[in-house]
Amino acid sequence: ASQEAIDQRMGDLTRVLGDAVHMNPDDAARQRFTDELAKIVCAPGTAPVHTTSEGFQASVATLVRINDTAENRHDLNLIRQNIELFLDNVQKVVNMQFDTGQRRMLTRALVRLVGDGSVADRE
Repeated sequence: ASQEAIDQRMGDLTRVLGDAVHMNPDDAARQRFTDELAKIVCAPGTAPVHTTSEGFQASVATLVRINDTAENRHDLNLIRQNIELFLDNVQKVVNMQFDTGQRRMLTRALVRLVGDGSVADRE
């Protein structure tokens, strides 16, 4: 049941972030994208295989920091700040601005994935 929940959350994040950055709709491209996202949000300390810039590395580091300690995984303010920083950095990397709806959907998808999952219930 836990793995199914994680898979569903990863699917949600892939769809929302992929749509926001106008990712290639090809199934293979989406799978690579999902695999890279999984490395970022599900395996703390594991950097993506292909980083595109220091800005992207910085955005990944903000998400990884959430899982550094048990205290961080429960800190709603830290999680929200780091997700905001992540989204700001992603916008810079892809040279586009997310609209309010995209940003809200991305935030919700990321909150469900980082930390211990309990924060999403308090959103």
